[in-house]
Amino acid sequence: GYSLQRCETQRNLDDEGRAQSIRIGQWLRAQGVKEAQVYSSIWCRCQQTAELLRLGKAQVEPSLASFFDEPQQAAARNHSLQRFIAQALKTKGSQALILVTHHVNIYEFMGENVGSGDLVLAKVDARGKMLSYQRIARPE
Repeated sequence: GYSLQRCETQRNLDDEGRAQSIRIGQWLRAQGVKEAQVYSSIWCRCQQTAELLRLGKAQVEPSLASFFDEPQQAAARNHSLQRFIAQALKTKGSQALILVTHHVNIYEFMGENVGSGDLVLAKVDARGKMLSYQRIARPE
């Protein structure tokens, strides 16, 4: 019964999730990330997270949307995500590229589940395919 256009029909960030998002933004700034190109899934909790990072205006990117209800879409969605990343790399300049998405997307991209609020620093090739990654535990 959820609608992607109506946040009140979705699971949104609670106080802990909002605080976690703010801490992640603070941690990223402490690492030297002053501004970034920030992209988010259409789901409200991802958009809320992206905005609370306070690293730049977040834009919705369709390839970051959850496909939890349609697991058969995993490979196609991952391919779309790789194409998006490849294109974003061409225009981001020296800014960081930050993607806020869902566990199913992350698992399909890197082959491993991560915890809520954990970060993944991915090294990708020019086609957006992951070469290696570093998993970073959520800042406390």
